[in-house]
Amino acid sequence: MAFIKDFFRKIKKPKYSIKAASKNFKFEINNLVKKYNPDQIIETGSYKGLGSTLVFAKTKIPVISIECNKDYAMKARKNLKNYHNVIILNAHSLKKKELIKFINNYKYKYPKNVKREVDDKFFYQYKNEINVNSDFENALPFLINNDKRQIVFLDSAGGVGYLEFKTFMKLPKKFLRNKILVLDDVMHVKHYRSIKDLKKMGCNPKVINNRFAYLSFIK
Repeated sequence: MAFIKDFFRKIKKPKYSIKAASKNFKFEINNLVKKYNPDQIIETGSYKGLGSTLVFAKTKIPVISIECNKDYAMKARKNLKNYHNVIILNAHSLKKKELIKFINNYKYKYPKNVKREVDDKFFYQYKNEINVNSDFENALPFLINNDKRQIVFLDSAGGVGYLEFKTFMKLPKKFLRNKILVLDDVMHVKHYRSIKDLKKMGCNPKVINNRFAYLSFIK
């Protein structure tokens, strides 16, 4: 019994609850909408439309969400059918070939608490999530390469989050200055490097609950 008690004492409790993170996410998004009055919200990774996509839908701002899995895209459309400000695209955020290549060649030395998400098992799963047919590819650059004031939420499969981030950061300055970047899973392989890169650039992203972060490029 003593051994079992000691074992459970050593298990680290999560630093945030999913419920708390969800509540804080909604609060921060609503504040960003009030402060910056964006023209549009762009999201990668709709899943079934009942998480972040629903939060965005309730802002009444026009939302375009990208989901490469056709079944999930259809479920998201069904779940959000009463929100006429939302469009769910069955698309890959970037070119499928580039996404798979990025996963296959992905190498980075992570700290232990993040590294557990980077083994072959996880990356094989990420590749399977991406290696599906969709209606079209490279949707993210097509949707954000403009001067619209947009919240851009990057939340695709973990293995490609950093590639989406790098694509976003390549926007011309005249377009970037109208964007608010939001990243999910910042202590995960998805966007751990993205946050590190932003800080190296001298940026100061606001990190909430060690779960998500945002940074406005609007001056």
